[in-house]
Amino acid sequence: MIKLFPISLLLTISIIPALSQRIIIPEPPMPRPQPGMFELELRELKVDVSIENGNATTTLDQVFFNPTANQLQGNYMFPLPKEVAVQQFTMFINGVETKGELLDAQKARQIYEDIVRRFQDPALLEFSEQGLARMRVFPIQPHSEVRIKLVYQHYLPEDNRTLAYSLPFSNTKQKVKTAAVRVRIKSSDPLKAIYSPTHAVDVHRDGEREASVGFELGDSPLNHAFQLFYQTTRNILDASLLSYRDGSDPKGFFSVNLSPGYGEMSSIAEKDVIFIVDASGSMSGDKMEQARKALQFCIDKLGPNDAFNIVRFSTEASRLFDRLVEAKPSNKTLALDFVKKLEAIGGTNVEEGFQLALENQAARTGRPLFLLFFTDGKPTIGETQIDPLLKRIESFGIKGSRVFTIGIGTELNAQLLDRLTEQTLGYRMYVAANEDLEQKVSDFYLKIAYPVLTDIEWSIDGGIKTSEVYPKKLPDLFRGESLALFGRYEGKGPGKLKLSGKMNGSPVSYTFDLNFPEEETRNAFLPPLWGTRAVGYLLEQIRLRGESKELVDEVVRIAKKYGILTPYTSYLIIEDEAMLIGQNRMREDDALFAPRMTTADKQRQSGEYKDAVSEEGAGSVRASDEFQTMNQSTNLADAQVGKSRMQYGGPGNTHNMVEEVAQVQGRALYNNNGAWQDSDWAEAVSNRNKVNRVQFNTTAYYQLLKDQPDTAPFLSLGQNVRFFWEGEWWEVYL
Repeated sequence: MIKLFPISLLLTISIIPALSQRIIIPEPPMPRPQPGMFELELRELKVDVSIENGNATTTLDQVFFNPTANQLQGNYMFPLPKEVAVQQFTMFINGVETKGELLDAQKARQIYEDIVRRFQDPALLEFSEQGLARMRVFPIQPHSEVRIKLVYQHYLPEDNRTLAYSLPFSNTKQKVKTAAVRVRIKSSDPLKAIYSPTHAVDVHRDGEREASVGFELGDSPLNHAFQLFYQTTRNILDASLLSYRDGSDPKGFFSVNLSPGYGEMSSIAEKDVIFIVDASGSMSGDKMEQARKALQFCIDKLGPNDAFNIVRFSTEASRLFDRLVEAKPSNKTLALDFVKKLEAIGGTNVEEGFQLALENQAARTGRPLFLLFFTDGKPTIGETQIDPLLKRIESFGIKGSRVFTIGIGTELNAQLLDRLTEQTLGYRMYVAANEDLEQKVSDFYLKIAYPVLTDIEWSIDGGIKTSEVYPKKLPDLFRGESLALFGRYEGKGPGKLKLSGKMNGSPVSYTFDLNFPEEETRNAFLPPLWGTRAVGYLLEQIRLRGESKELVDEVVRIAKKYGILTPYTSYLIIEDEAMLIGQNRMREDDALFAPRMTTADKQRQSGEYKDAVSEEGAGSVRASDEFQTMNQSTNLADAQVGKSRMQYGGPGNTHNMVEEVAQVQGRALYNNNGAWQDSDWAEAVSNRNKVNRVQFNTTAYYQLLKDQPDTAPFLSLGQNVRFFWEGEWWEVYL
């Protein structure tokens, strides 16, 4: 968005859209001075990035709108990333082209600080180490748009065989009307892992050496930099390391990303697939018709060397073939005919369905066995209780297989499906009544259709000690996909990642050289991503195995520290704060949420949590889906599951808890009545920790920024900030 700061007749107006910061200095006539900030809109943002062999060209096209009845003029300003070459910086008004000028980082910093001094707004400090592109803008007509285009080029930095692209968005909660970011990648070497830790992106691969990445937003904030990482290598499989470590914690954070890329089909493992299909009466109508189409798609995608079978179950179960058969055309034809004749009738005998699927047709030695389990209901015939039923299924020989569950609707036992997938390292998917079952199953199956590496084991040798790594056990790795581990580490220097598994039925092993730095603060997204994985895992344990004080306390601790807010974790935090306030162990002013929540808000949060730990129903299904998202999180958006249900406050004063959290330098800060406050601030105050107090906009304030430039993201949050950095507590006050 664009913020206007009216001051006087010699008005300087600061325009700060969500992408970064721009400045306009207008002349009369101008809006009447008013308190606070007056917003101009950033109506449209288009970003096109072309990366070829590490050389990135970024094109930004931005449309601004003047909602006032006044004509404005001034200077447009854009903080430039380091080491870029600007190729085009132009604006057209009434057919007249205006070109901009470029300032180095030292001159730009003087301008940034001058604006902060005059307008008492520190948002620009986030860019205090960057250069500046500046342009005179005139005229900005009343109720009209201005379009500005900026094109710049730079070579991407490479570390641990990984190239990194970054696009600076400001740490603001303001929204852009429409935004679209597209990145096209070309490489002489095959592309392996392609991922963004900051945004949920679509990745489309066009062969081994080209890919496109993108995301779109509507009426949403762009409140942290967009970062994209990718690897290029000729190896069949490769691994990359990202790390984060500052002086505030003896342990660092790391992520290892494994990817086979989009390599030759010869590396794809032959597999055995058994479709276990619910044909009970509740599947009648559209559900069965869509299930038929989904099964037809999956059968068509079976490889020529795969083997398969189909089991239908209702009151009783039956199977198409007596054993696994090759996926040759004649057998596929029989299977498609079998699927067409499926009828929905009778009860739900899950036990017999798995018995027929597994007995007397074990997978061929060394080949992965995938069980795709379709159901829309709860077991009603045979064994119906979860624990005894799971033991029965285990006795049929399910060990070593992968169960992929497709739950249809909400009238099912979500805990049964979740425990089946968890115990077999599979995945689960739920399809709501208003969703396209055929499309979702087709997309789901394509992700698991081409296994490359199965039964994966890993270790890191050398002077590096790892701990608290998620996932606890690695699932299989598929063509075109990547697999990320998140964990903590101690030590520094070189380490060897040893990876073993099965590829096309044969044992394989790989060794990758990694380097763990003593200090690395660029990848500040890693702590909240690790926190999301950890909280997701703990919530899953509570949901499936019962609540304990130790688990709840750990969820609260991690969720608060790293800003992992879901309807379930926020409920636990609220309850924890209320208890501490009641015991006089926390001041109400230091609490993050409890004092601001109404009774109705707390009751709603409580209801969400009770739904999450139930065995069945819509709430249980929703929790299952959200917890799996957290368990498999690869970007910061996954730390905000259920955001739409996290509103609080009354009519006309509604807030969202997620929007009151900022993640800075690996820590979470909360907007507490206008002061941005570290989650551990209350504890620091109660323990009488030493606090370095610096008044906003004073000589000491700018000296802190000069001496410790990494504090800039903290200082840019506002005029009152309480934060922890490199072993010390700081308080900026007005």
